[in-house]
Amino acid sequence: FPEFETGQYTQLAFGDQPSDDPRPRQLSIASSPLHLDELEFYVILVRDALGDGSDRPGVFTGTLWGHKPGDEILYMGRPAGRFTLSRTTQPQVVCIATGTGLAPFVSMARTAWLKYQTTGIVDRHLTIMHGVSYTSQLGYRAELEAMAADPGFGLVYIPSVSRPNGDPGYDTTVCQGRANDLIRLHYG
Repeated sequence: FPEFETGQYTQLAFGDQPSDDPRPRQLSIASSPLHLDELEFYVILVRDALGDGSDRPGVFTGTLWGHKPGDEILYMGRPAGRFTLSRTTQPQVVCIATGTGLAPFVSMARTAWLKYQTTGIVDRHLTIMHGVSYTSQLGYRAELEAMAADPGFGLVYIPSVSRPNGDPGYDTTVCQGRANDLIRLHYG
């Protein structure tokens, strides 16, 4: 795959997407640009509500879920976007995401982690706040917690759920509240 910066996205599509909406979708890359043999994306199955109260799989993610590993996907153009760490020189970067918006921050953390593991150097410290409804939606949690457990790396990972009641996976190591609540709690 072509080179990219952490925080960038690319466009993907399927040849068999419904003809009424064949548009490619922009997806942030979750993998590190230090490994160009594959690209990883953080995607959930979108459900589109219908007028009768039922729902159906979304056009793009419904098509994706209908495929299996090894099926062809259309990769369109070079990665793009300016949501990159190269736009700042600040030594402390606070990253706030909900749901799959975590993907660019995973790419940033993975790249910094690989550099740290190889050289022992940390260029900047990341704080990643991730807000979701339920703990089962905390993608990359184990990986980010493992990085945060190394005090030399300096990653701060703050997961939060907005619906802890009725969440069988909830435990007190996870904050309660929405992403905007996290900002007020930690910086207000």
